[in-house]
Amino acid sequence: MDLHLLKTKKGDEYNFMKTISHSHELFVEAIPVIKETFEDLDTIGKRNFMGEIERNYEVMKSRLEQHRFNISFYEQFGYFNNNVVAVGANGSGKTSLADNLRSSLNNNGLVISAQRVLFIPEIESIPNPELSEQRWNEMNKRSRTFKDIDDFLEIKEEFGYVLGNLIAKHCAYAIKQLENPDGKRMPSELEDTLRIWNEVFEHRKLKLIEGIRLKVIANEESYDPLKLSEGEKSALYLISQVIQAPTKGFIIIDEPEMYLHKTIISRIWDLLERHRQDCTFIYLTHDLDFATSRNTASKVWLRSFQYPNKWDISRIPENEIPEKLMLELLGSRKNILFCEGEKGSTDQSIYQTLLPNFTVMPVNGCLNVINFTKAYNRIPNVNNRAYGIIDSDYHTEIRLDKLRGDKVYSLKLAEVENLFLYDKLLEIMASIFLAQHKIETIKDEILRELEKDKQLQALRYVSNKINNVFNESHMQKANSLEQLEVNYGEFNNQIKIAPWFQSRLRFIEDIISRKDYHAAIAIFNHKGLKEIVKRNFSKPDYIDYVLKYLPTNESAMQVVKHMLPKELLNL
Repeated sequence: MDLHLLKTKKGDEYNFMKTISHSHELFVEAIPVIKETFEDLDTIGKRNFMGEIERNYEVMKSRLEQHRFNISFYEQFGYFNNNVVAVGANGSGKTSLADNLRSSLNNNGLVISAQRVLFIPEIESIPNPELSEQRWNEMNKRSRTFKDIDDFLEIKEEFGYVLGNLIAKHCAYAIKQLENPDGKRMPSELEDTLRIWNEVFEHRKLKLIEGIRLKVIANEESYDPLKLSEGEKSALYLISQVIQAPTKGFIIIDEPEMYLHKTIISRIWDLLERHRQDCTFIYLTHDLDFATSRNTASKVWLRSFQYPNKWDISRIPENEIPEKLMLELLGSRKNILFCEGEKGSTDQSIYQTLLPNFTVMPVNGCLNVINFTKAYNRIPNVNNRAYGIIDSDYHTEIRLDKLRGDKVYSLKLAEVENLFLYDKLLEIMASIFLAQHKIETIKDEILRELEKDKQLQALRYVSNKINNVFNESHMQKANSLEQLEVNYGEFNNQIKIAPWFQSRLRFIEDIISRKDYHAAIAIFNHKGLKEIVKRNFSKPDYIDYVLKYLPTNESAMQVVKHMLPKELLNL
């Protein structure tokens, strides 16, 4: 890699090179120590020789590990051409990663911990600028893993150090301006902090009173910042920290969404990114809404963590699956099952009950189930696989067979709600409701409903078949207008509306004449059929009742699972 070619808008040199260079220098510095130990053998003495070697070797080993981590980390994060969002579930090592980065930055950035005590002290005198800067720097170098009691004692003073440093610099800057009145007047860091906070919280204003005291002004009344809400205080803390971050460095934020209401999270970070365009922002989060709100940032996935400093990090692949959904799927340790319906729908409830070994993900229509299943299974190096389940609906057997090759399977029923109409399940539930005499009535009513609806069912079947022809067939290319017309005619001739309609209608009429109840619920698309069962069983909450009952009765569960694709049951 030619380091002279590494240029970016954020500085003359990629800021990650500063960190790598420093860790390399520390490692190289440790090597001569080993050599000097051998040369001083006579002075040290044989008894102490091995102890010195071991101590110096551990220093060199530690520095080498840090150097390797830095190189590996920046490589996995794509060398930070953009801001980065690292998404990880609990236990994926986000806090440990932030703390490890803290030790490797060498004043080339700022790590904002997820652990924040939002206590705002009242500052009564102008802080000493040098002492305030020293306290602020020392605070930001401290670990936030809380393995030491001093960490707890220090964090309660943190907000005071942050604001104290801002006020100290503001006062020093004001004095400098007085001494040089002809100089160009730029806002101080404190003024920028207050401007951004006031831009976010428009209904109240945060002002500096008497040069050192912060006051909140709302409805012509004033009060101390300590009385702000947790979200307002958190915003002030974050803004104050980011404003003071080193120039052209990294700003690493662990759980940037903490304490903040969803309506203001994006606003705050948009403003801070705009103000600190010289810096690279690295967000460590498990909040998928926040992750997707960083539109221009690269997304990475913290797949796993091995103590003390090994992370398995992958870039989030780009495909037709929406980004937020992709982030949610990659965090699953189970295989994925795409299904029809929306979140919280009956489809999702049924499959979560019947197939608990899957992460069930409703994605609205059948086409999304098919496309998302294919797309997810094209992603390399994932820990799980995707499967799809769709209603048999109006699909032909030929099409359903083809979809099995893409790991998309179908119910043996027209739609998932028809599971609740399965006669063996009706018998079990009727015995509970003391309504065995209603079973034949339910079957007869459903067959009569099919008789009334047969033409509409046949028409919908034909419409769906036409859509499939257009979605899955391709007209041959042509080199002339005449050939194009011929190809179009051949393509169009595949669609035979009247024959398809008559064939389907005869098929439905045969089911009705034979009173084949199983065949009827296998092909009958009608959301209102469950109302027939509810009315006859006098059970308005019939579906909810069944979903709660199934996990408590293995025989009932097996009866319903019989209607599911065996390929999914065997996984």
